[in-house]
Amino acid sequence: MSGIRRDDSDFLDNVGLYTEGQEGLLHIKFSHTQMIVNEFWGKPNAKSPWSLWKVNTLLGRKAITAGWKAKSLPPFRPVYELMLNLTLPANILDGFPIYCKEDTLETWVTNIKSVYDVRVVAKQVLDELCSGRRVARLRCSKAGRWDVSLENICLFNCDCLYLRQLKYVIKRGDVGAVRATANNLVEI
Repeated sequence: MSGIRRDDSDFLDNVGLYTEGQEGLLHIKFSHTQMIVNEFWGKPNAKSPWSLWKVNTLLGRKAITAGWKAKSLPPFRPVYELMLNLTLPANILDGFPIYCKEDTLETWVTNIKSVYDVRVVAKQVLDELCSGRRVARLRCSKAGRWDVSLENICLFNCDCLYLRQLKYVIKRGDVGAVRATANNLVEI
């Protein structure tokens, strides 16, 4: 509204001229989504299995141009769904067979005795596939054992979990949690 009457000098006609603007929560979600997409989009036709471009192509979705060097912003809804509804859950679910300590996931599921058994594996998946600490350990390891793909998947999962948390605190209207989540995203 204040943009419509930019030339008005009367306070009541142009409040925006005399006040400091604020980003809306929706705009925070848009900007953080854009940052994550730019960081993890990858290069078209590259062989990196972790890139969002590769996942988008494998799923047969409409081609999107994104990344830090893209001339225009990608459409919000398709990239948001690609990250939070497809790629992040797939990465998390792929971790369960790795950390369940059984030969197959089916064997593990049949041997579950309590919720605690599931929580132990879920905690390990969170610590090993969604943690900045794991990335730091990977970077400190010997050069021959450094796994760039795993590092990028961990960083993507970590960033997307913060974005997912931001999504739900915005829906709840929890301003304190929104500020805390936004601060975590900025620090990354």
